[in-house]
Amino acid sequence: MLKKTLLTLFLTSAIFADVVIFVYHRFGDDRHPSTNISIEKLRKDFDWLKKNNYQVMTLEEIVAKLEKKESFPKKTVAFTIDDAYKSFYQNGLEVFKEYNFPFTLFVVTNATQKGYGDYMSWEQIKEASKFGEVSLHTHTHPHMTQMSDTEIRNELESGIKIYTQAMGVKPAYFAYPYGEYDKRVRGLVKEYGFQAIFNQDAGAVSAQSNIYDIDRTAIGENTSMGYATSFKYLPVKWNIIRSKNNLDIIEGEVDSSITTIEIYVSGYGWERVPVTDGKFSYKFDKPIKLDRSRVIAKTAKMEQASIVVMKQKEERSDGK
Repeated sequence: MLKKTLLTLFLTSAIFADVVIFVYHRFGDDRHPSTNISIEKLRKDFDWLKKNNYQVMTLEEIVAKLEKKESFPKKTVAFTIDDAYKSFYQNGLEVFKEYNFPFTLFVVTNATQKGYGDYMSWEQIKEASKFGEVSLHTHTHPHMTQMSDTEIRNELESGIKIYTQAMGVKPAYFAYPYGEYDKRVRGLVKEYGFQAIFNQDAGAVSAQSNIYDIDRTAIGENTSMGYATSFKYLPVKWNIIRSKNNLDIIEGEVDSSITTIEIYVSGYGWERVPVTDGKFSYKFDKPIKLDRSRVIAKTAKMEQASIVVMKQKEERSDGK
């Protein structure tokens, strides 16, 4: 009989439409359509936000409210840009400046330090910092869940050291490369004293959000801004029961007022699941298709939570 494992996690991803944090990568760069947004679409989205009376907060303001467990104003968003690709400096920055929208740029220190052609230089990053915040996106942009504890610590220490030397201050925030993390990775990252840690799980942020597990919603060329801003915060206590790379049962606990949710797993469709006394159980019994699969729970009110389930890799020498 296959050995089964039980993962019990508490992830949050969108009960009041508090603040939605967007994440971008490339701007006006058609070479990479999956991570790019055209300048025309960016302006269209910014115009939509202004027309619908949204305000833009900085991460500093958001983190300060989370530390105090304060609620957020309605119709609030924030902007983050991962990787510090040169297309942001060449194409995107002027649009942010034009609309007076603050942002946070997460830097891959190795790419910038070595002068990789597709990445911003430290001089360009410093210039951008006059209009927004800058923080850390690791040193080499690795898949952190596949690394040993020692490798992760080396990665973080290298990134922090180079960032601090270049920018003159330590990075306040950290964003996971590829949005990949698990309990072990999160625990190691927390050791380095970041004020906040950001994932890439679509949803919204409320006063209940974990400051070391803050959701961000990816925005691309085909993303509807109306849809992206409609997420609400849904606290879920997940129980994921799996045997090797098979996802057997998806269980969880939500607010007792919820009677039905829909469950989605990457590579499969949505399935409606009943909720009884705040508990649900979905006998999935299918293989995990992708190396990094997302399990999403949502309600009819656009309350949403998600969790990433990774395919198991060969065991490391350190047993991780």
